[in-house]
Amino acid sequence: MELRVDGDVRQKSNTARMSVSLPQLVAYHSPQTYSAGDLLTTGTIAGVAASTEDPFADYLRPGDVVEAEIEGLGVLRNPVVPWREAYGEDEPPAEQWA
Repeated sequence: MELRVDGDVRQKSNTARMSVSLPQLVAYHSPQTYSAGDLLTTGTIAGVAASTEDPFADYLRPGDVVEAEIEGLGVLRNPVVPWREAYGEDEPPAEQWA
């Protein structure tokens, strides 16, 4: 998987580098039973903004384009839009986000 913001690679890794294998994840969650369409999440790899030297420089901003590419599967490309454009109103104060 490779994740890019405006063409800049932020994250890049593959399943061979996971600390817990996919079979281990499936076995661990199997007692919960599965249904069609269920997803197993694996967490994330190094490169998220919060763990960088200057997180505020790396946070997403309106106008950025985020691309997630998985070899053999394709690219998911999404623009970051301002709150008002997405919801038709001003964003709520940060204390209301939780």
